[in-house]
Amino acid sequence: MKKCYSLKVLLFLLVILFLSTNSCSAATNFRSGWVTLKNGRLSIRGKLNSSISSGGTQGVFKNTSDTAQINSDVDTKNLFPYDEVCFNNPWSNGCVNSTTYTVNNKLSDNITFNLATGDTVPGGVLAGNMIIASQSGQVILSFVPNNIVPIGGRVRILMPYASTGGITSGTASDGIPDPDGFDSSKLTTANLNTYSSFSSSTTAAPSITSANLDVGGTNTNKFTLDYVVGTVALAVGQSYSLSIGSTGTTVYQFINPAPANLAVGGTGLHTRGVADSYSIAVETYDGSAVLLDSSSLKVVANDGVQVSVTVPLFLNYTIAGITTGTAPCYSGDAGTTMLNTTTATDASYGTGANTSNTFYIIGQTHTVSTNASGGYTINVYASGDTTNGVLYDGAGSASTDYIPHTSCDASGCATPGTFAAWATATNNGFGISTQERANIWTRFGVGQSASFAIKTNAAAASNESTNTCYKLSFAGTQGAGYYSGTLTYIATPRF
Repeated sequence: MKKCYSLKVLLFLLVILFLSTNSCSAATNFRSGWVTLKNGRLSIRGKLNSSISSGGTQGVFKNTSDTAQINSDVDTKNLFPYDEVCFNNPWSNGCVNSTTYTVNNKLSDNITFNLATGDTVPGGVLAGNMIIASQSGQVILSFVPNNIVPIGGRVRILMPYASTGGITSGTASDGIPDPDGFDSSKLTTANLNTYSSFSSSTTAAPSITSANLDVGGTNTNKFTLDYVVGTVALAVGQSYSLSIGSTGTTVYQFINPAPANLAVGGTGLHTRGVADSYSIAVETYDGSAVLLDSSSLKVVANDGVQVSVTVPLFLNYTIAGITTGTAPCYSGDAGTTMLNTTTATDASYGTGANTSNTFYIIGQTHTVSTNASGGYTINVYASGDTTNGVLYDGAGSASTDYIPHTSCDASGCATPGTFAAWATATNNGFGISTQERANIWTRFGVGQSASFAIKTNAAAASNESTNTCYKLSFAGTQGAGYYSGTLTYIATPRF
């Protein structure tokens, strides 16, 4: 590296002339620079407080710090549903069974978590094993040079890793997150160029002629990443970004640190919600290894935030009347013209039903909205006992005090909820159909135990409607009087 000398008055003129031809300027800071973690969430490095039996699905965090194993996560506050966890034997590489497991939920004690149903741990895991949940993402460094970086020059990145307090030699690249530093996982010199790239928003982006990843050799406790600039020099005052790590596969990304820990030189255990800060240095050199620009950039990693909401099960059900003249049911039925206007609570034939052995129809509209995953059903039953029909006159005689429930034609719907053709008006009675049914009808069941479904949907629904039609035909011998009854509808959400 070139050195700069100060001139003194007593130096010989020859020396002065020699040095003046080799003067140099000191390295400068970048005009601006910043680091972006595409995933800013801290990794998790905890410790099992108790064993998980073979086939078990529940784990418990040790809630005190162990300086020998650096379990910097002593609770589940940064562990969330759908996180992938594994269990690492202390001081070994990789995960037990080479398997990760999906978190289903965690308990309110902030130390207990459950794995997804069926995601069992074969063979179990012993107490003291590490609980690992890695967080990875691209690291993007942006900077504006103060000096030209020529083709053949270098951009150097220095990233911290932990190497004390139980983080032994080699573990900075074992794929297991460490407190107070990054882990390079499967990023190596051999693939660093593949998973790194320059970009520029204002000029042509330089290529990378070669890349090198050094772990702790050149700079203690630092990953040193050297990129040789090719094709296009880095211009003064232009903005450049260097992306490190793959856009997809997480094993080719730096693993974020686990929370800060006193055992590795921190000021104390990590405080949830307070970001841990790290310095990442960026330096540029010319082709002769002369330092041009350098800056120490700050980046922070913090706990994740679980955003949740409990959406209540809802079922909205309305009954509305239908205006006279509307044909609410199957269009092929000759009697679908409404005899009378109905309301939500009153379905009356009025005085228009004045001819025997003639069909008369009125109806209502039913609308349902529900978020139940299994949809809904609408059931109906009629008031009265097993003797009297749904329309009855309590003052009448035994032979004339009710209009019977229909049996349709040829007793096709003698059982409530069994729908059949009813086209002969001399087959007297009172029955129900819906717009989805092709001109088939059924009789009402009397009492709750005889209710049946008139509308069913096996999925969630929004403002789904159907019309119910009430069909009436009475005999010429039907006693005069006022006949009435009550229909009860029950809407039920299903799971």
